[in-house]
Amino acid sequence: MADVHSPELDVVAVRDGEIVIGEATSKDRIKKARVYNIGKIAEKIRARRVLFSTTNRESCNDSSCESCVAEENYADNAFSHGSESQGEWGTREFIRDLRTQLVQHDIEVTCVCAEDVMKGSFIRRRPTR
Repeated sequence: MADVHSPELDVVAVRDGEIVIGEATSKDRIKKARVYNIGKIAEKIRARRVLFSTTNRESCNDSSCESCVAEENYADNAFSHGSESQGEWGTREFIRDLRTQLVQHDIEVTCVCAEDVMKGSFIRRRPTR
């Protein structure tokens, strides 16, 4: 894994003329500074999509995936979450916060869970503007 402030990215692609960047991990955690640094890079290079991917299933809400996929951003659930009672955020909350920030710049933030990685079902077209 790269230093949290490193410009190194695991995913860099141009799809249909749009830049896609991201982080791929086998863990369910990405450090807060790393999540937000990737967001800054996306803004600077005018990426259209940021992708966070994991092959880990420890944080998934439902081991069968059936009930989970009904949620809009269900793959966020593959990442660790904080403790509400402690007021702490986990990777899931950092990603959701980044999504809220980047949508203002027309940058889509997408998560890919282990099930989607195996199926290749995360490869989809972005809705046309």
